[in-house]
Amino acid sequence: MANPKIRQAGIVEVTFGENVTVVEPVNLYGCHIGDGTFVGPFVEIQRGASIGRRCKFCSWPAHIARVLSSTPTKRALFSTSLFWSNS
Repeated sequence: MANPKIRQAGIVEVTFGENVTVVEPVNLYGCHIGDGTFVGPFVEIQRGASIGRRCKFCSWPAHIARVLSSTPTKRALFSTSLFWSNS
């Protein structure tokens, strides 16, 4: 029987604002999460992303790269392979 490659999800090199909530499992690396933001389970936020304040990322599988939100949002839902960028 073959042995699978097992990779751990986690939180690495992330800066957080005040009152951020993160529900694991998540994969957050090299990003910034703004004040009052909620990150639900099964969300991935990639290196270089900057999430604004009071955003909400819910439990649909999400891979988020290079997001910049300067205004509060009630809810942001991303599907796999959908990327928002201001560049």
